[in-house]
This record gives sequence, structure tokens and C-alpha cells, in this order.
Amino acid sequence: MSGSERQYSSLAVEESAGQRSSNPFRSVDIPSDPSAYFDAWLKALKPAPDLNETSAIQHPSRTSEKPSSLDEFRFEGTLRIDCFVAGRIRSATGTLIIAETGKAEADISVAVAIIEGDVRGNIHATERVEIANHASVIGNIEAGIISIQPGAVFEGRCIFLTNQRPTDIEVSRSDAVDSGIPKRPQSVRDKDEQQEESFFVAVGR
Repeated sequence: MSGSERQYSSLAVEESAGQRSSNPFRSVDIPSDPSAYFDAWLKALKPAPDLNETSAIQHPSRTSEKPSSLDEFRFEGTLRIDCFVAGRIRSATGTLIIAETGKAEADISVAVAIIEGDVRGNIHATERVEIANHASVIGNIEAGIISIQPGAVFEGRCIFLTNQRPTDIEVSRSDAVDSGIPKRPQSVRDKDEQQEESFFVAVGR
């Protein structure tokens, strides 16, 4: 190689080196095994917050709380419940039906209660309470008529409500006094009164 060629070659090498040092966007050699860089990057990451803890702090669980909108139901006519409710259910003349898929943690005060699902609470019915064979009631029942089908689960006390209006026997007595008709013997009157009492049908599993 001549001297001029060597000089030209050295100038080309120096020029190339100068361009690499002055170029800020020069390429960087990537090692063949990047696992060390990946491990370092992974350790530098901050651990993500626990989603369960975050949700517990920002959104407290509502399962233990009863929403105010469900504190009390008031209705007229017939109300059928196929879901879970909690609170109080009131109706002076209405009929409440707790369906097979329904669950109520409530104190119930209605005219007629038909229970096919699960109830935890006291039931007060001015007319009658019917408990189906696949139903469950945990609580006290107050009603004039209580019917519990075989297979039903019931834990509590039964209190029979007496009819507030004068019975037919009492009306006939007053008519007998006014018309001067002699009264029947006491034993016959007592037997008739027992037949007029509210009845209760309860069959265990």
C-alpha cells in the first residue's frame, strides 16, 4: 500500500470515529443476554397496591349494612318477593308472598302471609299465615290461622289472635235475652265457644 493510500485510510478512520462521537443518536450495542437488565428493571418497579385492600378502604362492604331504602316496605294489594330483603314489611290489608327463591330478614306485619322461601323474623298477620313444605321460618308468628305443611321448617312461638268483633254466639245470646227466650245450659255454650276459636294446623317434618 502506498503512502497516499495509508494516509487516506487513516483520515477515513478518524473521520468515522469523529462522526460517532458527535452523533447523539448513535446505536448502542445490546448484550446477547438481557436477563440482567430485565431483573434490575423488575426490582426497580414499585409493588402494585393490593386491590382487595384498596377496595376495602375506598369502598367498604355493604353486606353488613342495611340500606336506608330497604328499612321499611309499605304496600297495598299483593307483594311477591323473589330476592333478598331486609328491614320491615308493612301492609294493613295486603297479601305478602315470599317466593321459593326469596329470603327476608324482616319483621312482617300484613293481613295474609304466604311463605314459600326463607324468613328470619317475626310475622304478624291479621288473617292467616301459610308456610309451604319447602319453606323455613325462624321467628314468632301471630295470626288467627296458621297453616304449616309437612316438610316445612319452623322455629319459634305461635300466638293465636282472637277476633275482635262479636261472635255469632254472643249476638244470639243478646237476642235471646231481648226476646225472653231462655238461655242454653252453660256446658252447651262452652262447647260452641270452643268450636268458634281459631284453629292451628302444624305438622312436623
